This record gives sequence, structure tokens and C-alpha cells, in this order.
Amino acid sequence: MGPYANVVVNFDDYVYRSKQFVNIYRKGTTTPLAVYRYYGHGSRKVEIDPKYALKRGTWYTVAVTTEVTDGANNLAAAKTWAFKTK
Repeated sequence: MGPYANVVVNFDDYVYRSKQFVNIYRKGTTTPLAVYRYYGHGSRKVEIDPKYALKRGTWYTVAVTTEVTDGANNLAAAKTWAFKTK
């Protein structure tokens, strides 16, 4: 991924008012990056776009917390994954 990559998280069900629970962290830190988040009402995806360029050659972690809910208030399992910029 390049320094200006967006991250799109797809869910099996629609998510509501949950976009703030999808974050990007520089690997090894606990402070989320400043991002823009997009999703449509009744959408199955959340797009997160870092406000600033990501540092080249650096690992980042995407975290989806258990506060993500669908219309029936079912909680999704927490999920994390990592990527490295080129």
C-alpha cells in the first residue's frame, strides 16, 4: 500500500452509527490516526481515509472493535490486521 491508501472494511450485514469503531494505528501504538470515515446509511462497508500521508515502509494496524453494531444491535467480533506501506 502506498502512503495515500484508503482502507475499506466490508461487513456481512449493514452497520449503523458504528464508523467511529473502525480505526488505523501505527503498529505498536494505541492512539488512532486522524482519519476521515465514510459510510452510507444502511451500508455494509466503512471506508477510512487517513488525513495525512502514511509513512513509507511503516506497519499499520486496522482495528474493528466490538462496538460495531448492525440494525438489531448485534455486536461483531473484534478484528485486527496489519499492512505495510511501500
